[in-house]
Amino acid sequence: MDNDDTVSTTQGSNPPLDTPQEDDIEEADEQIRGSLLFDMDNSSGPKIITSQLSTLIKHRAVLLDESATIRKAAQTMDRDKADNCILLKNKTVTGILTDHDLRSRVIAKGGNVDNPVSTVMTQNPATLNADELGIDAILLMVEKGIEHVPIIEGGKPIGVISTKHIFNNPTATTIHLVREVYQQKSIQGLKKIADQVPTLLMDLTYSWIPSNNIGFLISSVTDALNIRLLQLAEKELGPPPVLYNWIVVGSLGRREQTAISDQDSFMLFDNDYDEEKHGEYFKRLAEMVCEGMNELGYVFCPGGIMAKTDKWRQPLKIWKRYFKKWIEEPKPKALMLSCVFFDLRLLYGKKKLFKKLDKFISEKSVKNRIYLTHMAANALSSQPPLGFFHNFSLVRDGDHKSTINLKQNGVIPIVDLARIYALSIGASPKNSVDRLKLAAEKSVISKEGSRDLLDAFELISITRLRYQAQLIKENKVVSNFMPPKTLSNMEQEHLKDAFNIVQTMQGSLQRNFQTNFVS
Repeated sequence: MDNDDTVSTTQGSNPPLDTPQEDDIEEADEQIRGSLLFDMDNSSGPKIITSQLSTLIKHRAVLLDESATIRKAAQTMDRDKADNCILLKNKTVTGILTDHDLRSRVIAKGGNVDNPVSTVMTQNPATLNADELGIDAILLMVEKGIEHVPIIEGGKPIGVISTKHIFNNPTATTIHLVREVYQQKSIQGLKKIADQVPTLLMDLTYSWIPSNNIGFLISSVTDALNIRLLQLAEKELGPPPVLYNWIVVGSLGRREQTAISDQDSFMLFDNDYDEEKHGEYFKRLAEMVCEGMNELGYVFCPGGIMAKTDKWRQPLKIWKRYFKKWIEEPKPKALMLSCVFFDLRLLYGKKKLFKKLDKFISEKSVKNRIYLTHMAANALSSQPPLGFFHNFSLVRDGDHKSTINLKQNGVIPIVDLARIYALSIGASPKNSVDRLKLAAEKSVISKEGSRDLLDAFELISITRLRYQAQLIKENKVVSNFMPPKTLSNMEQEHLKDAFNIVQTMQGSLQRNFQTNFVS
């Protein structure tokens, strides 16, 4: 399988997989029900969801040509002490055979072991790239009801991730919710699941899970709801007339959602898209999905950055034109749009199309120093809420008097810094934690600066989440505006220290980063 054609973990408009047998789904469900997603004895938290799949592979890939006999496949698996075997044709992955397949499709049915293994293998298995994450494998397994996913690197299979690798830690409510999402056939059924997200966030927050992991898990439920709406819309409207991608941006693009979320999305089409021929189909599809998400509690974006807005449904050539103009003419509105659209992540569709746009953006931005200078200046517009004497700078009037905005003045300044670091090196990560770690690796900032920002980001983010969780627990409206008096004196001092770190790093950006790009 061509690596560029490896399907997104969350897609529906790609070559269909073989429909899993009922017993396959039941066994997968049983594995999920009895699984443990988080290792609570591990002080570093649930690393598995943010680990690259290449690091989770426990056994090298067992490869065999699909023309081999079933007997040969079983002997090869036995020799290599493996419970699966990847089948190839002309070096391309065409199938996978597992112990379960041998039991249910050969032994139980008295099959002839001298028949080609291609007659009993699972054809065209879903695959993932080696640099994708554990959460991607989890979501794919749950969505498709499968237990094994071949991992591809450089166009070649290097191993298989299975449920026994992923689901080995307390049972995750998140996974159950995602599984339930794909079983729903109506907006009413999806609404019942979406209504559970605030409680899920509260439970995750009180479980002492790192904030970045909570963001991944909450975002995974949003992803699933969005994808299910796309699937239901396609079922009602019929197959899409041309290739398209549904792309999410903003906090969902970064996988950093909390209890308060609007929707930010756009649609990318192949250049074969013709507005007269195809426009009405995709307009209806986008409206069904965006309006559906609004009904589920993910309100419309106040700025209209949604696929239902005509401007944000375009072919690749037009999107390249948009980003080119934003980068080459960095006016205030262009900078505002950049802060949203540069956190783009493919949610649904083939990766090849998305990669063309993502590569164009990275190459264009890293070469334009004037644009990066403007983006750096823009990143300094949101300041931590600290006054001259290391006291909190509170909102002075209005509905939020005597509070601090933990999103706009706490989280966003770090998100903006992380984005600038990533753009300056043409890096692909969208998650802020991943961006900060990579910035240190590439010496954009010092390792000490990266660690300090990561610690500050965690403290500010978890404080925000715990405040939201407390509001949920008390059946109050969830907000980002927190009265500092809700914290103990020690907690307040730690939060001030975190804000001070952000101020220091913003000052460093202003003195060094901008100066280097102007000179």
